[in-house]
Amino acid sequence: MMTIHFKNGTTLKVLQETAEILKKNITKGCSDFQIFSDQDGKVFLFIKLSEIVFIE
Repeated sequence: MMTIHFKNGTTLKVLQETAEILKKNITKGCSDFQIFSDQDGKVFLFIKLSEIVFIE
């Protein structure tokens, strides 16, 4: 598990695979939203990339 730290001080534990996707998009310079959904298309995580401070 990895921890995402947001500008508002909250944290969120995510799988390493999820964190790697976020890191990749942040590195590309994306400032949009990242949406994760399950196999049925139900959204389970919705993150605004510009609100992430760091991932550890």
